Amino acid sequence: MFFLLLSSMVFLAQAATAELSFLVETNVSGVSVEGKVEAPQVSYQSAQKASAQIRFDVFALRTGMEKRDAHLREKVFAAQRPGDAEVSFTLRGLVCAPECAALGAMRIKGVTKELRVPLTASADHKVLRGEFELRLSDFQLPRPSFMGVKVEDAVKVQFKVQE
Repeated sequence: MFFLLLSSMVFLAQAATAELSFLVETNVSGVSVEGKVEAPQVSYQSAQKASAQIRFDVFALRTGMEKRDAHLREKVFAAQRPGDAEVSFTLRGLVCAPECAALGAMRIKGVTKELRVPLTASADHKVLRGEFELRLSDFQLPRPSFMGVKVEDAVKVQFKVQE
């Protein structure tokens, strides 16, 4: 029993976490939309350095305005309830020096796009940081608009994975 408890504590202590945020400009000068993902699921073990995966349901997207979040879920992702639309981001080949690039894949509602992602890794690979740009049109997603303000096609994504 003690061994099971101890091994569970070790597993919990090594669980990876992730932060994921996005920024998209609009057709109105000086107006942009920032957002983040609340509690994304992450799979990463620095000792293996093989891959990292971040997954989340679109209901975890937050922009700071509930009405905009609902519009994003319903109009862009066509999601009426949790489970209707999932996003996953996978990185492969994470053996890198402090700065490197990894191959990645972003999957949104069944559409996958391969990416090359510049990374910064801590010396022990326990922390990975990166930034990349995706296009809504690559995933067959409409550009949201409200009262004449329309987001651009390009979305800047930043992430941090930490073990």
